[in-house]
Amino acid sequence: MRFGHGQLSQPLGPRRLFGGQVLGAGHRLGLAQVALGLLEHVGSLGRGSGLARRFHGLLGRAQVDPRSRLDLGRSARAHGEGQQSQHRTGEPRDHGRSVPRGLEGPAAAHYHRVVARKLSLAHSPDSDDAFMFYGLARGKVPTEGLEIVHVLRDIESLNHQAREGVHEVTALSFHAYPYVAERYALMPCGGSIGDGYGPLIVAREAKDPEDLQHPGVVVAVPGTLTTAYLALKLFAPATRTRVVAFDRILDEVRAGRAEAGLVIHEGQLTFAGQGLHKILDLGAWWKQQTGLPLPLGGNAVRRDLGPDLVARLTRLVRDSVRYSLAHRPEALEYALGFARGMDPKIADRFVGMWVNDMTVDCGDRGRRAVQELLDRGHAAGLIPTRVAVDFVPA
Repeated sequence: MRFGHGQLSQPLGPRRLFGGQVLGAGHRLGLAQVALGLLEHVGSLGRGSGLARRFHGLLGRAQVDPRSRLDLGRSARAHGEGQQSQHRTGEPRDHGRSVPRGLEGPAAAHYHRVVARKLSLAHSPDSDDAFMFYGLARGKVPTEGLEIVHVLRDIESLNHQAREGVHEVTALSFHAYPYVAERYALMPCGGSIGDGYGPLIVAREAKDPEDLQHPGVVVAVPGTLTTAYLALKLFAPATRTRVVAFDRILDEVRAGRAEAGLVIHEGQLTFAGQGLHKILDLGAWWKQQTGLPLPLGGNAVRRDLGPDLVARLTRLVRDSVRYSLAHRPEALEYALGFARGMDPKIADRFVGMWVNDMTVDCGDRGRRAVQELLDRGHAAGLIPTRVAVDFVPA
């Protein structure tokens, strides 16, 4: 690589720029990493800041995730781009100094703005989540200078990652909230709340719901931090369970490896097509008990981002939901890519169940439902600590 004259007139190869230790066998460098490396090299020349500013201008509006930053020239720790994405801690790392040498004034301010504003938004790879985040995922909603990186994980994995603070914004089972309440606040938007419907218990043969507490019955569940699991245990405390990936539960029941299954996501509408029977709708049971909707999952935002950024991110999620509802056909077409082969009419119905006015804002009724759910879980000994539900005031 060679630039212009004088200060950068000599060839600048990867090993000179990053060091032989950093460039291990098979290592791949992203554009953002190369750009930051060049910035630091230019600054280290010590022959005035003009060249550094001019080169910085070439980067334009490139955005760099500090969590994907190479420790350039200071150690032999080499992380390929694929490895970095698997080891995000959620906490931005220090670059060793505030800005590369040679950058001051407006250029330094732009450097900080670029480096500090790449944020992860984690959610399930399901059609309802895909629908509500269509506006953000496809650039239809202005992001106010932020770069939002969508991370797709099943909800139980996200519940556990939230305990480590991995993502700035994350989908979360309401059951998991007491375990992360000190680190995250709940958004009042983006939630999945079933008003008279919810997770289903299904089996190969019709059963009395009370049979679920028989010692010989094992129910396949999608995770012990899911709200579906909490609702099941509130209904039938003695039920024995075994954790199975949510998208394998119907197969487990159909094959006889589990007597019953606790079904979330699209399986709530497709179980009958696999010859299975509904034993109980936990959302309907919950409404009979409380008169409230069953709040399954919401979005949470890390408190350490500060009140201004927390409010901005909450607005973005709400704006994305509103955009999708206002542009339903195109958002639904996008969501079908996450529907795992579901019939488009069924997918449309499923999205309508879980993305609606209460997704735009859960309202007082939704807030009361979340608090009631967690209070009952605590009273039953299923949640160790009582928490006061804390929603972002936006």
